[in-house]
Order: sequence, then C-alpha cells, then structure tokens
Amino acid sequence: MSHVLRESAWYFHRDELVASYGSDIKTEVLTRRTTCTFIQDAGMRLRLPQLTIATAIVFFQRFFVRHSFREYDRFTVATTCLFLAGKVEETPKKLRDVIQFCHLQRTKADLHIESKEFYEQKEAVLLTERIVLHTIAFDLTVDHPYKFLFAYVKSMEGDKKLAQVAWNFVNDSLRTTLCLQYRPQHVAAAAIYLACKVLKLPLDNSKGKPWWEALDAKPDDLDHIATQILDLYEDKNNPLSAMKSTILRNNTADPMKPATSWSSSPSTPPPNKTSPSSYGSPPPPPPPSTSSTLPPPPPPPSLAAPHSAPPPPSSPPPPPPPPLDAP
Repeated sequence: MSHVLRESAWYFHRDELVASYGSDIKTEVLTRRTTCTFIQDAGMRLRLPQLTIATAIVFFQRFFVRHSFREYDRFTVATTCLFLAGKVEETPKKLRDVIQFCHLQRTKADLHIESKEFYEQKEAVLLTERIVLHTIAFDLTVDHPYKFLFAYVKSMEGDKKLAQVAWNFVNDSLRTTLCLQYRPQHVAAAAIYLACKVLKLPLDNSKGKPWWEALDAKPDDLDHIATQILDLYEDKNNPLSAMKSTILRNNTADPMKPATSWSSSPSTPPPNKTSPSSYGSPPPPPPPSTSSTLPPPPPPPSLAAPHSAPPPPSSPPPPPPPPLDAP
C-alpha cells in the first residue's frame, strides 16, 4: 500500500490542498511559489544554512494550509517563519537583522532601525510569531529529505556530482507542496531518481532488488513526485522540460500551472539578482490584525493519504551539500 498513515499529521491528499486554495487555484499556486522563492533568497542573504531555510518554508506551507493569503500578509509570515526557523534549528539571527534583510530582499531598499516602518514590522513579526506557533500547534519538528538523500547516495556508492544534482532537485521541490504530501525519504528517492536520469547513471543495486525498493519507495509515488518537480521547469528551451516525457513512466503533468513562472535547471543556475516584482505577481493581501487575541486552535489535520499536487518555479541553487562522509 503506497499511501499509509503517516508519522506526522501534516500530510494531505492533493484534493485537500486544492480545496483549501479557494476559487483562483493558479494564483494560489503562483503566490506560494514566489513567496517560497523569497524565503530562499532572503535566507541566503542572511547566510542561514539550507536546513534552516527549508524549515522556514515548511512552516510557511503549513501555516497557509490553515489560513488564506487574504487573511495575513505573506511577506510578514515569511519573515516570521525565517526568524522562527533560525531558533528552532539553533542557527538564530537577531530579529532586527531578519527584518532588515527581508525588507532589503523584497524592496531593494534599506530599512532604518529607528524608523516607524521598522517598528511596525517588528511588532507585526512578534505578533505573527504567536499566530504561527498557534496555527502549527507548536509542532516544530520537521524532517527534511537531505539526510535521507546522503544515506541513499552512500548506499548506491554515488559520487558528489550525483549528490549535488539530487540536492538541487530537493531544494527546488520546496517551491511545491510536496512537503505537505509525501514523507521526506520519498522526496529524496525521487530526487535521486531524477538526478540519475539527468546524469545518465544506472539505477542498480548490488542486492538485486528493484531500485525503488532499495530506496524504500513505490514507483507510483516517485512518478507523482518527479512530475511535480519537473513541472517547475516549464521553459521549452530547458532540457529538463524536453526530457520529461522520457524520464517519467507516467507523464501525468498537473494541469494547474500558473500563467507565468521562473524556469531554471538544477544544473544551470538562474541569474543571481531577483527583482522585487518577481515575488509580487498577485497583489499583497492586507497585513495581519494587530489584535492580541489569538484564533481558536485549529482542528487536527486530516489523515487522508497524499497523492500528487499542484505544480510549481525553481530557484537559485543553494550552497553545495556537505561531503558525503559528513555526519
């Protein structure tokens, strides 16, 4: 049985996620993608480890399963998630620095700490942090695909190039809602699957088992995950887009694609500079309420099984992964 009850309650079936999007699905998908790109870029500007950035994105995705983009300003929530993830992953940054760097990443303008705008953003982040913690039920434990990726690569006796390409696929997967659908080990397996296809490496193992069993995965799950990752590379000139029909066993592209996207390849970095407008295609919603009253606790997330999900754009490749012999 490919979809079983999960250890965490933060996994959803694709239909559940789509139902939470409202009427304009494409705008919702694009908003999530661009804001996750913003979190990645701002986290790199803050010199946060990739693990911390990934945790911030997962917090952001979980928060907006329970809330609408019309209720809370997505950039305030994104800034809050970066600040919170830094503390959770024991790589804390001063709130002042997080606010200033996020503001700089978004607007390309400095924010003076003695200005009224800085004070307002600081108060908004502190209030939003309470709301984020309440929304995610203080569940701060996040498992990422990275540790599974390195374990799989070592078991396959793969090299650093394989690890790097698979690492980049995992980073790009953060722009999707795969972290809300599949266990991290399955995302890691799909990333290695795609990396082997791109590098034209065999997917064999010494024990004679099917390669997907060696990675503790199911073929259908890997197809669904790989499809959503490859949907990020929508540029017809991108070789990954052309390879899609040959890489996947079942070419089941998700029909819910936004009208515009930022395409790139895991092995070909996009431009380093990202204009503020690339984060703001949809108009930003109103800021969160300044009321100190918290909403009632959310009901327990559904345990419906995950499946395939809305597609999404890639991002600047983060720093290279640590050596394969790292703990």
